Amino acid sequence: MPENFTKEFKQSVESNDVLAVKIMLKDMLIIDLTFKEFDEMAKYAETRLTTPLWEEFKPTLSDYSEDDSLEDELDMEMVLLIENFSRERVEKIKDILGKIYPYPKKRGVKRTQGLARIEILKDELDQSLKNLEKKISRSKRDTSKYKYSEVIKESKKLIEIAEECQSEWVEVLKRRKQK
Repeated sequence: MPENFTKEFKQSVESNDVLAVKIMLKDMLIIDLTFKEFDEMAKYAETRLTTPLWEEFKPTLSDYSEDDSLEDELDMEMVLLIENFSRERVEKIKDILGKIYPYPKKRGVKRTQGLARIEILKDELDQSLKNLEKKISRSKRDTSKYKYSEVIKESKKLIEIAEECQSEWVEVLKRRKQK
């Protein structure tokens, strides 16, 4: 709904400021993980801009290794999106975001509870553990302070997920006792 778009977004579209439009659309990918608002904004912009919004996909721009975490890939793709605003790159970003923030936890869907929630948390634990292993491996090769801070950050994330999983188990057990 165009009436829900920000004044700045509408002004950027009307003034044909394609760079500003791309930046706002890029930011919306992170803000609304259902991607509904992004899709509506992109449709609004592409029908009103006099300069094309979408570009041909340039796959050679992506340059990351197997050791890169999903977060690293996301960072690179978000930067590249402004340089190469293509539908394929947007879909790639949506896919990465879906892996980092798996459905339904971060997608605006009613929170899952109980054993189903625990299964989701197990998947998140697995992904976080894989990311941690990659970051530890990288920190062994590159001993910069930054790499160690990434290991610490991912370790904290892993602990938070494990604590949430434990908390959910406690709730499951309480509900079973109440029955």
